[in-house]
Amino acid sequence: MRSMTNVTRTLAIGAESETTDIKRGDIFYVEKHTTTGCEQSGGRPAIIVSNDKCNEHSPVVEVVYLTTAPKKKTLPTHVKVNSMPRPSTALCEQITSVAKMRLRDFCGSVTTTEIRQIDAALMVSLGIRDVVHDSRMEEPAVLDLTQHLAAFKAEYERQLTALTAERDIYKQLHSELMDELLGRASQAVMDKECLENVQGVAVVATTRQRGYGVRKTVRRGDRRRRVK
Repeated sequence: MRSMTNVTRTLAIGAESETTDIKRGDIFYVEKHTTTGCEQSGGRPAIIVSNDKCNEHSPVVEVVYLTTAPKKKTLPTHVKVNSMPRPSTALCEQITSVAKMRLRDFCGSVTTTEIRQIDAALMVSLGIRDVVHDSRMEEPAVLDLTQHLAAFKAEYERQLTALTAERDIYKQLHSELMDELLGRASQAVMDKECLENVQGVAVVATTRQRGYGVRKTVRRGDRRRRVK
């Protein structure tokens, strides 16, 4: 909240004087003026909701009036404000353009939480959804399409670079793993063939030894028969 001693202003006297140094979220007393039907007629405090550029250069400001009526029907466009001496309700469904010369006494400023709630109520009142606020929640601004696309492209390229590097790492790991598996498979085949060759040689040797023994036995038998 801004201190009342820090606000430089000139009371409206005549048609040429205007209140100056108006900031969004400030509360000013607005003099009563002619209205029709259910329009708010002033003669009460109001919150400045126009942006600070307009507040600085435009002869008019946009406000939402405050009411202290305790039985005011609760609506999504109503915001409780405790920044005034008496608890009040901001009527955000009635945004009013007021000449600066109608602004009278500076009454204070709403809190950050209250201005955020007022922004949300204004969006409901105007049917605005895709609005982004700055960090101070002072001025709503629509994202610039070119900047949005540039940011999207930069983020896409960043992710593509990261994914490409990750793909190359996995590709290299796969290649090394396949080489190792093929090497092991080839070694296993060679070991199997070597084992089969060794077993074959052993079988041949054993068979030869057994055949030699049989022949030798037969020959001895022949000799015995001859001796008889």
